[in-house]
Amino acid sequence: MKLVPGTKAENPWLDADDGLVIESRDPEFYPWEHYKQYHNDPYFVILWFTGARIGEVAGLDPQNIVQDADIPYFTFTDQENRDLKNRPSRRKVPIHPACNRVIGNFRQSKAIRPGASWSENFRKNMQLPKFEAAHTLRHSFHTRCRDAGIEEYMIDILTGHAKASTTAQYGKTRLHLLQAALQKLR
Repeated sequence: MKLVPGTKAENPWLDADDGLVIESRDPEFYPWEHYKQYHNDPYFVILWFTGARIGEVAGLDPQNIVQDADIPYFTFTDQENRDLKNRPSRRKVPIHPACNRVIGNFRQSKAIRPGASWSENFRKNMQLPKFEAAHTLRHSFHTRCRDAGIEEYMIDILTGHAKASTTAQYGKTRLHLLQAALQKLR
C-alpha cells in the first residue's frame, strides 16, 4: 500500500489499513491426555515435543531425522516440497525421548502444502474451532516450556523464532543445552 506514491485520490489503497486490528490467535491449552487418540501419531508426537510448525514436521525428509549422533536431532531446513518460513526456522532440535517410539512410523508428506490435510483432520477430530488446528500444539508447546521454566531465549531457538535482541543473535546455542531444556518437558 505504501509503495505507490501519490495522494489518497490517486491511490485509494493508501492508508487502507488505518484502524484495522488483526486478532491474534489465543487457542485454548489442552493437556496431553486430551489428545489420547493421537498419542501414537508421529506428526502429533513430534509437534507436541518440538513446537514445530506442521509444515516443518510433515515436510521433514527422513534423512533430516538424525538418530546416530551423540544427541539425536531433527534438522529443520528447506525441503523440495516446501521452504521454511524464515532464516531462524532453519535449526536443529534435539529429539525428545518420547518421540523415539513413533519415528519408525514417520512418513514425509509429498503434498504441495505438507501437513495441511493432517491439520484440518486433526482440527475436526478434536473439535477445535476454525483456524485452531495443528498450530494449537505450537502454542501449547510454548505454554508447557514456560511452565517448565525454560527461558524464552531457548523457546525461540527451539521453535525457530527470531531472537529478540542483537546480542542474542550472535553465536550458537549448543545442542546439549537445547536437549537439557527439552528434558524438562513430559
